[in-house]
Amino acid sequence: MNFKKLMAVVVLVSALGSTAYAAVGDQTSYGYLNLSGNVPTFFELWVRGVPGDIDLSPNVKVTDRLLGIFHVKYNIDMDSLTLSTTNASGTLEDSNNVAWYPVAQAGKMSYKVMGGAGCKTVGDKGGLTASVAILDTEIDGAGKNVAHADTGDLATNFGWGLEEDCPFVASWTGIAAELPLAGSYSMKVTATMKSK
Repeated sequence: MNFKKLMAVVVLVSALGSTAYAAVGDQTSYGYLNLSGNVPTFFELWVRGVPGDIDLSPNVKVTDRLLGIFHVKYNIDMDSLTLSTTNASGTLEDSNNVAWYPVAQAGKMSYKVMGGAGCKTVGDKGGLTASVAILDTEIDGAGKNVAHADTGDLATNFGWGLEEDCPFVASWTGIAAELPLAGSYSMKVTATMKSK
C-alpha cells in the first residue's frame, strides 16, 4: 500500500515539472534574410581640350585662358592628381626643344586648375575654394599634384564619391623685349590620377 502512494506522488511531481516549461511567451524562433548588394568602383578621368590656337604674339596679355577640362569621377579615396609634361622647360617648345620664351625673360606661362564649388577635387592648403597655381617649372616631368587633401578620405570629408569638371587655364604675357623665335610650339600635358 505504501508503495502505491509513493508512485502516485512521483507521477504528480513529474507532471507538474513538465508543465512549468510550457508557459506563454517563453518560446522564441528566429529567421534570417541575408541581403547584399554592390556599388561598382568608379575611378575615371577624362580630358577635354578646348579648340583654338594659343596666341603667342609679342606683347599679348592673356589671363586665365581655358586650355582644357579635366572631368573626374571616383568613389574611392584618391592619393594624387598629377599634371606633368615631358617638355623640360614646363612650357611650349618647338620641334628642337626650344622654349617659346627664354627663361630669363618675361612672357612665362603660368597654369592653374580651378577649384571651388564646381571642383572639390582640386585645392591647396587654402581649402576647397582655392585654385591650384602651377608655375611653369612645376609642370615638367616631375609634375604637380593638384588633388585636395580631403580627397584622401571621401567618407569623412564628402560622404560620397565625386563627379565634376575641373578647368585647366593658363596666363601669359607675350615677350616685349624681342620677337620670339618663329615656329610651331606645342606641349602635351599628362594628367595622372592615382587611388590610395
